[in-house]
Amino acid sequence: MVRQAGQPAVKPRMVLKGISTGIEPRQKFSPAISVKLANTAPQLMTKLKIDGRIYDQNNHLAYQTKRHSLGMAPASNFDYLINTGNHRLKAGNYRVHLVATAGKQRWVFNRHFTISRKAATKANAETPRDWRWLWWLLLLLLILVVLWLAYRLGKHQATKKQRQ
Repeated sequence: MVRQAGQPAVKPRMVLKGISTGIEPRQKFSPAISVKLANTAPQLMTKLKIDGRIYDQNNHLAYQTKRHSLGMAPASNFDYLINTGNHRLKAGNYRVHLVATAGKQRWVFNRHFTISRKAATKANAETPRDWRWLWWLLLLLLILVVLWLAYRLGKHQATKKQRQ
């Protein structure tokens, strides 16, 4: 803690600067909602825990990300990414509910925001597609072709034995 000749310690102060869209590189480049948080006080935050939740316009929980053991430098900011779990972002009205705790300090932020169609399209375009379903489909088709060939070969062999 920062102290100055008998003055009380400076308490950390966190503010929510803005909300935007982006991608989460740690989660296979999943679309994400980015919440810019700032520590406006000259105090280091340690053991920072953040629980970020995004609610849709019907007040249903759409996305959630929890992180702990974070740190935040004095007079700094960072983008806290709330992962969508590889679900594509949809344009619409949302509400972010974010709770951050560091020691005995606690901050709660509630803010309504809108994801435009352009922002959702941009975030979704930056996300690589998951093509695993195509590989499974090709494997299934290969198995079916092998089974069909085995059937045809067996039928051909049976016909050949009957002729002899």
